[in-house]
Amino acid sequence: MSKLIVLSNRVNLPNPESMKAGGLAVALQDALQDIGGIWVGWNGSRVDQNKEQKFQILKHQNVEYHTSALSEAQYQGYYCGFSNNALWPLMHDQHQRVEYQPQDFKTYKDVNLRFAKHLKQVASPHDIIWIHDYHFLSVAHYCRKLGMRNRIGFFLHIPFPELKLWQTLPPYQELARHLADFDVIGLQTPRDQANCIDFLEQVLNIQHRNDEILSYQSRRIYVKAYPIGVHPAQIQKQAAESQVTDLPFDLDKAHAHKTIISVDRIDYSKGLLEKIHAFQELLDEQPEFKNQFQQLQIACPCRLDVNSYKKLYEQFQAAVQNLNHQHGNANWLPFDCSYDTLGHEALMQLYRKADICWVNSIRDGMNLVAKEYIAA
Repeated sequence: MSKLIVLSNRVNLPNPESMKAGGLAVALQDALQDIGGIWVGWNGSRVDQNKEQKFQILKHQNVEYHTSALSEAQYQGYYCGFSNNALWPLMHDQHQRVEYQPQDFKTYKDVNLRFAKHLKQVASPHDIIWIHDYHFLSVAHYCRKLGMRNRIGFFLHIPFPELKLWQTLPPYQELARHLADFDVIGLQTPRDQANCIDFLEQVLNIQHRNDEILSYQSRRIYVKAYPIGVHPAQIQKQAAESQVTDLPFDLDKAHAHKTIISVDRIDYSKGLLEKIHAFQELLDEQPEFKNQFQQLQIACPCRLDVNSYKKLYEQFQAAVQNLNHQHGNANWLPFDCSYDTLGHEALMQLYRKADICWVNSIRDGMNLVAKEYIAA
């Protein structure tokens, strides 16, 4: 009997105290809990280059979790380097932020090969392999080189850029060939789907296709849009029954005003500095809005080992302090911000209690905040 094997950069291990509100992790957890299988990925730790990197296996209910550390060099080259200094800004139309280093791309491919080798070890011929996100664009390519003929699907949780942006990245042709080794490529939106089809057609000189099906080297590649959703009934139950008391905001005090909830990682794609600038202009030009609302912002720092993210975090903190200093008073802060990651149950409770939800990403892929807020 075939099983599902999932590969993602991070794995949501079954520890209730560590269950955070990450969209990708929540979506995959739900899928695997329903049907069972194996979840493979990085465990978040880094080890010395000379230390052997074994996969640890944890079985919980009907899911096996296979996780491994990265070496410091792999972390810097694969994760900080090519994934987040090159691919992430490219895919969010921030080409001016792209920092490409050939050694980073080599490390990226080495890490993709390492995870492909583990898939080869654990997969039976009829197992379905489901690869997730921009960290693993090359895994199917290495699986094929290792002789695997499994059905391998890929899902991209962020936008797929236009060809002209891809062409600014030196190894774009190699990446197109690697993508063509997947059987199914899933995207968030029809625009992402169209961009992906155009990218593969133009770069690989694919002449004929039938709607969502590309033919390449006697193989079929299905390229489709599969927008990710949420579980409304489960969210409503959590929101209604949640008894979490250590929320990051004083909601009793906040409800003297209209409350606006926002949940974002501190990333330049999320438009956080632009949001603060909008508040600044509003209160400068229309001071009658003072004391009428309060922004409740959960802003989670991320990727602080990447210089651009560390700088953005510092800029954001300074902007929040400046806005509150200029326009706040002893009884009112226009922008109340928490930098701690919040558990899913507590977050659903906040959604239910807030009057307004504000999502203003500049460019985004899978953002479940709006759907979860409406459901809650």
